[in-house]
Amino acid sequence: MVERIAAGDFGGLARDYSRSDHDLGVWVREYPATFIPLPPEAWHHADAYFLADQDAWKVDVDLWSREEGRSDMTLQVTVWEEAGAIKLTIDDLHAL
Repeated sequence: MVERIAAGDFGGLARDYSRSDHDLGVWVREYPATFIPLPPEAWHHADAYFLADQDAWKVDVDLWSREEGRSDMTLQVTVWEEAGAIKLTIDDLHAL
């Protein structure tokens, strides 16, 4: 998913992972840096919390850029299991 953000594939992200019709790339295109795939240490900064009423996890992951490393741009997703497969949907992508 983050690789698609780095590649600018916002149409593919919206098609495959978004429940809304807003432009997922609006913040990324205006951001003054070049996003890159997440380095392993990115997961040390991610936040996750369980939503018992939805039997799902909310996950906030900071994006990383070539110019600044960890950025203030955050990808927010919901993760759940369905029929034995892990499913993801993008909730938001914005600067915090």
